[in-house]
Amino acid sequence: MITLNTDDPAMFGTSLAREYQVAQNTFDFTDEHLRELARNSFEASFLPAEKKLEFLNLFDAAAPRT
Repeated sequence: MITLNTDDPAMFGTSLAREYQVAQNTFDFTDEHLRELARNSFEASFLPAEKKLEFLNLFDAAAPRT
């Protein structure tokens, strides 16, 4: 499982949006790949299972599909 993170944006001069852009440009990730990375971040979090499911449902409802 892969996730994208920005542990210290000020120190490294990046943002989470920039990290997604780099992943797409460098590795030719599709929008679907990026959606999977975003979903992974919820799955890998330390949230309780019911909160993970709540956020994943919200994400899926908001994320545009092609």
